Amino acid sequence: MCGQIRPDVPNTLSSRAAPLPPWLASSASELAGRIRSGALTSEAMVSAHLARIAEVNPHLNAVVQLRADAALADARAADRMLAEGATVGPLHGVPITVKDSFDTANLVTTGGTLGRKAFVPTADATIVGRLKAAGAIVLGKTNTPELTLAYEADNLVYGRTRNPYDLSRGTGGSSGGAAAIVAACGSPLDVGSDTAGSIRFPAHCCGVAGLKPTAGRVPRTGHIIGPGGLQQWLTTIGPIARRVEDLESPSASSRGPTTSTRTSHPCHFGRPRWSSSTDCGPRCSSTPPSRTRRLTSAMR
Repeated sequence: MCGQIRPDVPNTLSSRAAPLPPWLASSASELAGRIRSGALTSEAMVSAHLARIAEVNPHLNAVVQLRADAALADARAADRMLAEGATVGPLHGVPITVKDSFDTANLVTTGGTLGRKAFVPTADATIVGRLKAAGAIVLGKTNTPELTLAYEADNLVYGRTRNPYDLSRGTGGSSGGAAAIVAACGSPLDVGSDTAGSIRFPAHCCGVAGLKPTAGRVPRTGHIIGPGGLQQWLTTIGPIARRVEDLESPSASSRGPTTSTRTSHPCHFGRPRWSSSTDCGPRCSSTPPSRTRRLTSAMR
């Protein structure tokens, strides 16, 4: 959507001194491949996304905390690791953003509520730590309503996030900041949470992909709505991405139980029984489309 933002959103490719890098709209999976192949450095990739955030965020208010210098340092370290032949994870050097409902070590985490406006966690949420272990580089935090409990990304700490397609409209919620900055190509991937549509609804409103995994699939430790309680089997953790193919890698990197909570379990799904062409006529195929296969794999 980078080149499709309306003129009233100062994306404005026409007013830029230089066009956006064509790869800025690529999937996180493709970006990871470019880094591993040496076609692009992590530092260049992180720099481009930070520049994009600086361009669009004053109009969207999607990214509410930024760790620009630290992210660039992480990117340089990632490039050195690759140059030294180190084993790297599936998201090595890829920039991401994280919903402000997840704890991030040494970075303010408000959960959208005034009572935590200066709260700085000492440790990452489980999902954040696992994505970092897979090689992802956190650029910053994205806006959420207070305690994630609304269908708009608006709160008394940071204010309202605007839709990149039309600034007069909202983004949906609660992962509204995530969907907005991913749609505007300021981040290829974000981590959201979903109780009653909080990933799916903003993904719909902003034209991106989102997935609510099965309950218990990904631990909620370090999330503003922690494990246990009445919402244990309602609130789940999942990705918001530019492409459907990106719903698989973060799901694979983040699933599984932790030693600190008994409410997340390994979960294995059988392969769906796809209808054969003889069951429903010549328009049906016995092999599902590639994107459907990716979704199926992400949900296993």
